[in-house]
Amino acid sequence: MCGYTCIRYLVFFFNFIFFLAGAGLIGTGAYLKLEDDDYLDLCDKYSWATGANLLLAVGAVVLIIAFFGCYGAWKQNSCFLGIFFVLLLIVFVCEIVAGVIGGVERSKVEDELRQCLNGTFVENIKGSPKFQGHWNKFEEKYKCCGIEDSGDYTDKNATAPCVNASYNSTGCYDKIKTELEDNLEVVLGVGIGFAMIQILGLIMSMYLICQIKKGGETI
Repeated sequence: MCGYTCIRYLVFFFNFIFFLAGAGLIGTGAYLKLEDDDYLDLCDKYSWATGANLLLAVGAVVLIIAFFGCYGAWKQNSCFLGIFFVLLLIVFVCEIVAGVIGGVERSKVEDELRQCLNGTFVENIKGSPKFQGHWNKFEEKYKCCGIEDSGDYTDKNATAPCVNASYNSTGCYDKIKTELEDNLEVVLGVGIGFAMIQILGLIMSMYLICQIKKGGETI
């Protein structure tokens, strides 16, 4: 039963590390959330894609899955290991589906982002306190001006602090698009690495479930 024992403790160890990593991701996401309000309030439809929100979501999922894996391996509980297996499989399938959809719908998302920014920019020009605040905050922090450039203001005979700034030729659309892409690239990289470990976790957890149902080992 050496193989069973080794795999059992290996599953527990990796899930314990995942549990700590999940807690760390949640803590980091919460800190970023408190430190920096969502600049994508300019287009809150995509606020889920901010670094803080992604960290919180990924951390929560990792935390839940790791708990079932740790408890199931430590207590030799086939029910918890079965839940761990199912959750891990669901996440694995979702990762594949999300990757495919993301690749197919990328241009559509970019078009919707531009349309959303156009709508909030119009409200900004009209003097809406809410959207003026969001636009001023984003433009100052990310050194951009208007959607495409400062011409978006001058064409409408409007003035804004960024019009006379050195970065007045840098549009905010490109800034937001780049920020989204950078966040998603990080998640994609983490997802690929996690997917490889998931496959191993699925195999080992199924092995443990089968061995436990056959009698396994007693603690």
